[in-house]
Amino acid sequence: MNTTDFDAFDSPNFPPLAVFSGQRRLSGAVNWNLVLKPVLTRGTGKELILCTNNNTATENVNVLYIYPGITENAMNFVPSALILRSFGAGNVPDIVLQTLKTWKNSVLVVNISQCEGGSVSSTYAIGTELEGIGVVNGGDMTFEAAYTKLYIACILKAEISDRKKYFEEISKGEKTTPSLRVQVLDLVHMYRLAAKSKA
Repeated sequence: MNTTDFDAFDSPNFPPLAVFSGQRRLSGAVNWNLVLKPVLTRGTGKELILCTNNNTATENVNVLYIYPGITENAMNFVPSALILRSFGAGNVPDIVLQTLKTWKNSVLVVNISQCEGGSVSSTYAIGTELEGIGVVNGGDMTFEAAYTKLYIACILKAEISDRKKYFEEISKGEKTTPSLRVQVLDLVHMYRLAAKSKA
């Protein structure tokens, strides 16, 4: 968020995991109750799969940013997997929707918002239509989380249905579930109010 300040990182959809301050001496506090504990997979072989396969992966995860005036030339390719950076709560122009329909069942597409806060929703007709053609609702995932998880899904799983199932499983807190989202947004709101009152 900022390259010259301690406010370099922000997670608009989640309260801070840690808060640090100080000019000459750095001090801070970690909110350990919010930090997920690592799940050890030693002995299962899963940790080796990524190490042995990531240099030989032939699958590419492409990214398509939606912008005003986008044409079909911007989508003149057929990716293995695609992160769709949509407008607002998941909206795309009709030209994009028509192309995605031609990719149905052959390309795993994940829809995430270009907005820093909030999430993709199927509240609007276009969101429902996207989900109807198999586009995965990325919810409030960050770009980095969506890209990494989709890349791993492409390495570990051969079939699109298996990749989709793997991607939709929430394993490391990468996406907020709808019931947890309300609680998290309350925490974010309380934290921001407290921060403003201290300023």
